[in-house]
Amino acid sequence: MADVLAERGPALLVSSDLARARETAAFLEKATGLTALEDARLREYDLGERTGLTREEFGARLGDDVEGWSDPHGHVVVPGAETHDDVAVRVVPALREVLDALGPDQTALVVLHGAALRVGLVGLLGWPIETAEAIESMHNCAWAELAAHDAGRLRLSTYNTRVGS
Repeated sequence: MADVLAERGPALLVSSDLARARETAAFLEKATGLTALEDARLREYDLGERTGLTREEFGARLGDDVEGWSDPHGHVVVPGAETHDDVAVRVVPALREVLDALGPDQTALVVLHGAALRVGLVGLLGWPIETAEAIESMHNCAWAELAAHDAGRLRLSTYNTRVGS
């Protein structure tokens, strides 16, 4: 994936500061020669009291009512957990800043996490934040592409693309 994306000649590489995203960004750094700028606003949802717990551990705290946790990107209300709106408030401005840093016809690569990516994507496109739930989760090492059109508006041109797909 890194070599394919490097062929697009990116001018900027930005990544969440969390380990999983930084590991992916390291491959992109090697392929592009860029150094990733870390942005903590691109982190995945904060899961509040569930953070760091397995489904079983959290289920033991809740009792038997853990059905909502069968989807790793499902967001059951948990004390201290971020909502879609909370994530949008931090992720969308971070992504807009990346866009604002680009010159005409320049490309940026942004490495972030699946659920936060969906919220950021719909926010950039001007769709209601709730529509993020209607978008399939991004596969590992897959990407989405947004292209500028009509006076700075964005268009989703690919989603969940992988090498060989």
